[in-house]
Amino acid sequence: AIVEVVENDRPVGKYLIDRTGRDILNGKRYNLILNSVGGLAKVGDKRGEMKYIDRYGRERFKKQ
Repeated sequence: AIVEVVENDRPVGKYLIDRTGRDILNGKRYNLILNSVGGLAKVGDKRGEMKYIDRYGRERFKKQ
């Protein structure tokens, strides 16, 4: 599941949790997380760089 972190009524990032509530990204936050396709989720960081991560939060590819 995608969870958005909000502090002082402002979004500060998003992260992923598994079915048990464990933080899959181990503290790493992204500005954009799109639903996964084929086991990979497309994510964007605050610099606007797009990447793909697997279901364990490991970065797999960077989109050029």
